[in-house]
Amino acid sequence: MELEEPIEKAPSSVVNLCVGAAALGVIAIVGHLVGVFILAVVFGALGLLIGGFAMSRAYRDGGMNKNSYMGIAAVGLLLSVIAFMLGFIGLVGGM
Repeated sequence: MELEEPIEKAPSSVVNLCVGAAALGVIAIVGHLVGVFILAVVFGALGLLIGGFAMSRAYRDGGMNKNSYMGIAAVGLLLSVIAFMLGFIGLVGGM
């Protein structure tokens, strides 16, 4: 009888971090689109922090789907960068 190797799965914290980074990026973009620039700046900055951490955790502990998790975190990171920059420009331009 042959024993199969167990499938390597990512811890749930990695999945939660990646989805959280994407959610923060989406919230930041929506904040910019509705004109609440402080929301875009705050959530964009949080998305930058969480997104960078999520990408490193996905690379290190992602298991077999680490590329998918890194992609989700990268989308959140990209949205956070865009929202942060546009929100900051909106805040400075509104002064």
